[in-house]
Amino acid sequence: MPRSYAFHARPASRAPVHRWRAWNPCTPGSFTRPARPATMASMETIAAPAAPAFDWNALFDGFVGRLRQSGAGLDAPKLYDRFEPFALPDSRGRYVDIADRLAEGPVVLSFMRGGFCPYCRGELQAWHEAIPRLEAVGGHFVAVSGEIGGRAEETRCGLAPNAEMLCDVDHGLALSLGLAHPMGAELHASYRAHGLDLADIYGDSGMLLPIPASFVIDSGGIVRYAFVEPDFRVRPDPAVVIAVVEACGPVNVPF
Repeated sequence: MPRSYAFHARPASRAPVHRWRAWNPCTPGSFTRPARPATMASMETIAAPAAPAFDWNALFDGFVGRLRQSGAGLDAPKLYDRFEPFALPDSRGRYVDIADRLAEGPVVLSFMRGGFCPYCRGELQAWHEAIPRLEAVGGHFVAVSGEIGGRAEETRCGLAPNAEMLCDVDHGLALSLGLAHPMGAELHASYRAHGLDLADIYGDSGMLLPIPASFVIDSGGIVRYAFVEPDFRVRPDPAVVIAVVEACGPVNVPF
């Protein structure tokens, strides 16, 4: 089984905190602390407890469970399938034909949700460090995101400037590969309530999300590695993927 690893969001308890210097009346130049009104002291005794933190993991577990029940990702390309040729604009507005990249060697094709996703950011950062090793064995890294309006380029520049990012408008390519599925009203509403408008990010209804997936496609257009996981919190280890690319060797079959 291919080795994988998960990127975990930083728990709230580990979030950075401001460390304020304690007030000390003996410090030269310190202010005189004003007396607190009695009403303020009484209010402190009846203050409502802090609201519990939103349980994103429980929400994500339910979402992933529904994806698995629906068979999401089962129709995606599999090992030794021929990957159908495609062309998409890159994050800088230039059309890229995947056949041109495959003519240069194997391609690692990675479908991502976008820069708003901490797991996608973690994966891109890992690939930023791994791309030199990938290129040393003749491979090329291509990420695919449905982000529009310059967001895909912002994601690329901010996390992996040495990567190539393609823009999958309306998730057209992901849909054709069985990699885009409805997120459901609960997850959509929770994202909106926390300020994340996927309709604005993707330029569509905002109700679809791509399933992160990674493929190694050899220069003959054959899938040599396929990692399709409905749980978007789990991503492949770049070292494992690079080992597959290295094992591909030169292939002279036309795409």
